Amino acid sequence: MTTLVAHAYVTAHVGHLQPLNQPHKAYYSKQARLRHMRRYAQQALWFTLVLFFLITLAWSGTAVAETSSDIGSNTLQSLCTYNVSGANVGKVPAQFTSSDNLVNNTKFNNVNHIATEDWLAIQFPKSNVSDCTHDDPAGNNIAYATPATPGANSSHTIVPEINESISGLNQVSIKYEVQPLLKHGLYRSNITLFGVDENRDGFIEKSLNDSIEYVSVPRSNTIQISLDGNTTIPSDSYLVIRYDGVLNPEYVDTRNINTTIVGNKTVADGGDLEYSTNLSGLIGHGAELSITRANSELVTLRSSEMAVTNDSAYVFLPTQPQITKSRSYSLTLGSSHGYNSPSSAFTENTTINYTAFRRFAYVFSNRKIKNETMTVQGYTNIAPGSEVTIQVFNRGRLREVVATVNESQSLSANVTLPHELRNSEMLFINILDHDRTQLGQGVFTRKRLFPNQSRPST
Repeated sequence: MTTLVAHAYVTAHVGHLQPLNQPHKAYYSKQARLRHMRRYAQQALWFTLVLFFLITLAWSGTAVAETSSDIGSNTLQSLCTYNVSGANVGKVPAQFTSSDNLVNNTKFNNVNHIATEDWLAIQFPKSNVSDCTHDDPAGNNIAYATPATPGANSSHTIVPEINESISGLNQVSIKYEVQPLLKHGLYRSNITLFGVDENRDGFIEKSLNDSIEYVSVPRSNTIQISLDGNTTIPSDSYLVIRYDGVLNPEYVDTRNINTTIVGNKTVADGGDLEYSTNLSGLIGHGAELSITRANSELVTLRSSEMAVTNDSAYVFLPTQPQITKSRSYSLTLGSSHGYNSPSSAFTENTTINYTAFRRFAYVFSNRKIKNETMTVQGYTNIAPGSEVTIQVFNRGRLREVVATVNESQSLSANVTLPHELRNSEMLFINILDHDRTQLGQGVFTRKRLFPNQSRPST
């Protein structure tokens, strides 16, 4: 019995004995703690490395941003000076819009008259300085300063674009990214221009001065003009605001400016205002441009185009479309010398007077048709190089050819006529513009071809 009990006791407890050559549980616990410690150490190391990388990247980004800002400032400071004394004034056909075509089709002869919608071209020969840059004219932006010299007492011109009609105008807000200093506050008397350029030719056609109720500065970087609510601005126009009594920021820079126009709808526009002595006035680059007509002056170049070639810089200005009477203009180019006051003018170098006329053409008389060909000749006031379409037609039969206006602004084309037109007693002739609007017309009979009797008055 004793033996059996002992055996049973041993058998019952053998299962609780640890196998030979196996570590104790305490050993496993210690190893687990070591593994966890190593893992935590690795995670801490990776976290430290990532944090160091992010700090380095942020510091580098700041350095890059500062460098970029410095480069931008240097660019504004190293703008080329336009050679105003060697400037030429010409014209370009309305049909061209790309800078290459505008340059290649500029003609500098006979600029004392220009057809509406043709471009007025100003060519500035490049200076001998090779490390300067040609930026767009200052007036090509939504805003420009006169002068734009940092720290100068200045007049700011703001020209937001209006793409859709807005009525019941009651508020205009101008918000600066970096506030200028308003020396004595800003009042209604500081507003020197307030009107609408209705056809985007750069001139104010409609004054809004009488609609201003008061001017306020609700925030340090915002100017607000309150209106009487009785004004409508048409679509495809510019609102023009100019005010003085502003002290420019102290540093050369390009800063953002935003406008909000509130009426029966809200219209917003934004762009840049550049502060640099080299960008004072409409043109900048040490040059100034003044164009006047009647009681109005050129106030913006937002619709202008610019091109730079190996030897010249060009500025192309649109002319007023759809006029019924001729208009006289006086263009003056000069060198800027007033850097500290908006009242400072410039040294006058070139003055040109020219007249803009409605686009027209008329047909010279022709005696006969030779063989199958009619020679149509005429004159037009549109720019040399313009393409026109000449149509000959009667009773549903039509022939047309394209002709190019020559240097003397005359045109000529041979039109091959089908049998039905060759035998007609009367033929009608149209001269069409590049957009196929009618420039002029004539009538051919077996006796003579009458010129258009309704030649536009000048």
